[in-house]
Amino acid sequence: MRGEHWAIVAKTGDGKTLLVKNLIKAYRTKYPFIHTYILDSKCLGDFTSKDGPVTCSLQPPLPLREEGDLQIWQPIERTNIDLYDTYLMRILENGKPALIVIDESKNLKDGNRYPKGYELLLSQGRLGGMFTFTNYQEIANGLRQGLSQATHVVGFSVLNPYDENYLRKALKMPPKASLERPGKHALRYINRDTMDSPKLYSGYQELIAELFSAKE
Repeated sequence: MRGEHWAIVAKTGDGKTLLVKNLIKAYRTKYPFIHTYILDSKCLGDFTSKDGPVTCSLQPPLPLREEGDLQIWQPIERTNIDLYDTYLMRILENGKPALIVIDESKNLKDGNRYPKGYELLLSQGRLGGMFTFTNYQEIANGLRQGLSQATHVVGFSVLNPYDENYLRKALKMPPKASLERPGKHALRYINRDTMDSPKLYSGYQELIAELFSAKE
């Protein structure tokens, strides 16, 4: 089982959280045994007890043990890179196939500091069946290596010209190509391993249906 890395770029209200939740559901249906970790560093209600067990704590919770378990961690101290590193390293060292959601990447970066565990998940996790989902509201201040190393890139909308240029590059688009969308929830998607250019979708439902019907 080979993992995959997702990078999802969107502003608030674009539908990013709905996409991520439905990706989680689709992957957990395909791989019922897989562990699921949601690092909800924003703690703004995007993920609640309706989505699974929530741990709100200073210290990171221990890795999951039972097949198919799900864990949502909402850290009390949201700017402690060392605690994030401990959490992600434990998941990697647990050695079990897992879905790992980073709900907002800029919260895991402090200047040039970021969790070493995140870098290792990107570089080593695919071989161990680790699937990462890194969300970006701001590429410039986020974990850019998650975007550059992603297999799957989804672009909704961006905040500034720097992010526009970075997103075009990640989507394999020409430097001056338009990022306009036909609707508020429309998105562009590319599998960087198999596609030469992105495809435009009307919404996350269309993307999920196409990807997971094709995988069956």
